[in-house]
Amino acid sequence: MTKQAKLKIRKAKLSDCPAVHRLAKTPGLTNPGGKAPNINWLKLLTKNRGIFLVASLNHKIVGFILGEKLIGIAVMVWLMAVEKNLRGQGIGRALVKAFEKTCLQQGRNLFVAYAYAKNPVIIKMLKKYGFNQGNLFYEFLKLPKAWK
Repeated sequence: MTKQAKLKIRKAKLSDCPAVHRLAKTPGLTNPGGKAPNINWLKLLTKNRGIFLVASLNHKIVGFILGEKLIGIAVMVWLMAVEKNLRGQGIGRALVKAFEKTCLQQGRNLFVAYAYAKNPVIIKMLKKYGFNQGNLFYEFLKLPKAWK
Protein backbone atom coordinates (compact mmCIF):
# COMPACT_ATOMS: atom_id res chain seq x y z
CA MET A 1 0.00 0.00 0.00
CA THR A 2 1.53 3.30 -1.01
CA LYS A 3 1.37 6.41 1.15
CA GLN A 4 -0.79 8.11 -1.50
CA ALA A 5 -3.39 5.36 -1.46
CA LYS A 6 -5.94 5.74 1.33
CA LEU A 7 -7.64 2.62 2.60
CA LYS A 8 -11.40 2.98 2.72
CA ILE A 9 -13.64 0.49 4.51
CA ARG A 10 -17.36 0.58 3.85
CA LYS A 11 -20.51 -1.49 3.74
CA ALA A 12 -20.58 -3.75 0.68
CA LYS A 13 -22.96 -3.06 -2.19
CA LEU A 14 -24.40 -5.50 -4.70
CA SER A 15 -22.05 -4.08 -7.32
CA ASP A 16 -19.09 -5.23 -5.16
CA CYS A 17 -20.05 -8.90 -5.38
CA PRO A 18 -18.08 -9.76 -8.57
CA ALA A 19 -14.84 -8.34 -7.09
CA VAL A 20 -15.49 -10.09 -3.77
CA HIS A 21 -16.25 -13.34 -5.60
CA ARG A 22 -12.88 -13.07 -7.37
CA LEU A 23 -11.12 -12.62 -4.01
CA ALA A 24 -13.11 -15.52 -2.54
CA LYS A 25 -11.46 -17.83 -5.08
CA THR A 26 -8.23 -17.42 -3.10
CA PRO A 27 -6.77 -20.81 -2.06
CA GLY A 28 -7.72 -21.40 1.56
CA LEU A 29 -11.14 -19.81 1.20
CA THR A 30 -12.56 -22.33 -1.22
CA ASN A 31 -14.41 -25.38 0.04
CA PRO A 32 -12.62 -28.75 0.25
CA GLY A 33 -13.55 -29.37 -3.38
CA GLY A 34 -11.79 -26.15 -4.44
CA LYS A 35 -14.96 -24.17 -5.20
CA ALA A 36 -15.59 -20.57 -4.20
CA PRO A 37 -18.90 -19.54 -2.65
CA ASN A 38 -21.70 -18.96 -5.12
CA ILE A 39 -21.98 -15.30 -6.13
CA ASN A 40 -25.74 -15.44 -5.53
CA TRP A 41 -25.04 -16.31 -1.87
CA LEU A 42 -22.84 -13.21 -1.63
CA LYS A 43 -25.64 -11.11 -3.13
CA LEU A 44 -28.20 -12.58 -0.75
CA LEU A 45 -26.07 -11.73 2.28
CA THR A 46 -25.48 -8.24 0.90
CA LYS A 47 -29.24 -7.65 0.76
CA ASN A 48 -30.38 -9.48 3.88
CA ARG A 49 -28.70 -10.84 7.01
CA GLY A 50 -25.13 -10.07 6.18
CA ILE A 51 -22.64 -7.82 7.88
CA PHE A 52 -20.48 -7.36 4.84
CA LEU A 53 -17.63 -4.85 4.58
CA VAL A 54 -15.15 -4.18 1.80
CA ALA A 55 -11.75 -2.48 1.82
CA SER A 56 -10.78 -0.42 -1.20
CA LEU A 57 -7.70 1.39 -2.42
CA ASN A 58 -8.13 3.87 -5.26
CA HIS A 59 -11.70 2.60 -5.79
CA LYS A 60 -10.52 -1.03 -6.22
CA ILE A 61 -11.77 -3.74 -3.84
CA VAL A 62 -8.69 -5.22 -2.16
CA GLY A 63 -10.28 -7.05 0.76
CA PHE A 64 -13.52 -7.98 2.47
CA ILE A 65 -15.05 -9.55 5.54
CA LEU A 66 -18.43 -11.26 5.46
CA GLY A 67 -20.54 -12.34 8.39
CA GLU A 68 -24.13 -13.43 8.86
CA LYS A 69 -26.41 -12.33 11.68
CA LEU A 70 -27.61 -15.34 13.64
CA ILE A 71 -30.46 -15.48 16.13
CA GLY A 72 -29.66 -13.45 19.24
CA ILE A 73 -26.28 -11.77 19.70
CA ALA A 74 -24.11 -13.95 17.44
CA VAL A 75 -22.52 -13.34 14.07
CA MET A 76 -21.05 -16.12 11.95
CA VAL A 77 -17.88 -14.89 10.24
CA TRP A 78 -17.98 -16.75 6.95
CA LEU A 79 -15.18 -15.29 4.87
CA MET A 80 -12.39 -12.77 4.93
CA ALA A 81 -9.73 -12.07 2.32
CA VAL A 82 -7.12 -9.52 1.35
CA GLU A 83 -5.33 -9.36 -2.00
CA LYS A 84 -2.25 -11.56 -1.64
CA ASN A 85 0.24 -8.84 -2.63
CA LEU A 86 -1.25 -6.45 -0.01
CA ARG A 87 -1.22 -8.77 3.00
CA GLY A 88 0.73 -7.78 6.09
CA GLN A 89 -0.05 -4.09 5.62
CA GLY A 90 -2.89 -3.76 8.14
CA ILE A 91 -5.83 -4.17 5.76
CA GLY A 92 -7.09 -7.35 7.43
CA ARG A 93 -6.72 -5.80 10.88
CA ALA A 94 -8.65 -2.70 9.74
CA LEU A 95 -11.42 -4.90 8.31
CA VAL A 96 -11.72 -6.91 11.54
CA LYS A 97 -11.77 -3.75 13.65
CA ALA A 98 -14.49 -2.15 11.49
CA PHE A 99 -16.46 -5.42 11.47
CA GLU A 100 -16.36 -5.69 15.25
CA LYS A 101 -17.43 -2.05 15.63
CA THR A 102 -20.35 -2.57 13.21
CA CYS A 103 -21.45 -5.72 15.03
CA LEU A 104 -21.24 -4.11 18.47
CA GLN A 105 -23.30 -1.15 17.24
CA GLN A 106 -25.99 -3.68 16.29
CA GLY A 107 -25.89 -5.37 19.71
CA ARG A 108 -23.98 -8.40 18.48
CA ASN A 109 -21.00 -9.39 20.60
CA LEU A 110 -20.42 -13.09 19.93
CA PHE A 111 -18.34 -13.96 16.87
CA VAL A 112 -18.17 -17.51 15.53
CA ALA A 113 -15.77 -18.53 12.75
CA TYR A 114 -14.85 -21.86 11.21
CA ALA A 115 -11.63 -22.91 9.53
CA TYR A 116 -10.93 -26.14 7.74
CA ALA A 117 -8.82 -28.26 10.09
CA LYS A 118 -6.14 -28.74 7.44
CA ASN A 119 -5.74 -25.02 6.75
CA PRO A 120 -3.05 -23.71 9.11
CA VAL A 121 -2.95 -20.28 7.41
CA ILE A 122 -6.59 -19.52 8.27
CA ILE A 123 -6.24 -20.97 11.77
CA LYS A 124 -3.21 -18.74 12.42
CA MET A 125 -5.06 -15.70 11.05
CA LEU A 126 -8.11 -16.28 13.26
CA LYS A 127 -5.91 -16.60 16.34
CA LYS A 128 -4.05 -13.43 15.35
CA TYR A 129 -7.35 -11.53 15.36
CA GLY A 130 -8.36 -12.75 18.81
CA PHE A 131 -10.39 -15.86 18.05
CA ASN A 132 -9.87 -18.78 20.45
CA GLN A 133 -9.99 -22.31 19.16
CA GLY A 134 -13.05 -23.99 20.61
CA ASN A 135 -13.28 -27.51 21.91
CA LEU A 136 -16.76 -27.65 23.41
CA PHE A 137 -18.33 -29.53 20.51
CA TYR A 138 -17.44 -32.15 17.96
CA GLU A 139 -18.33 -31.20 14.45
CA PHE A 140 -19.91 -33.74 12.13
CA LEU A 141 -20.06 -33.03 8.42
CA LYS A 142 -21.64 -34.61 5.43
CA LEU A 143 -20.32 -32.96 2.30
CA PRO A 144 -22.72 -32.61 -0.60
CA LYS A 145 -21.71 -34.33 -3.80
CA ALA A 146 -21.31 -30.88 -5.41
CA TRP A 147 -18.22 -30.30 -3.23
CA LYS A 148 -16.52 -33.53 -4.24
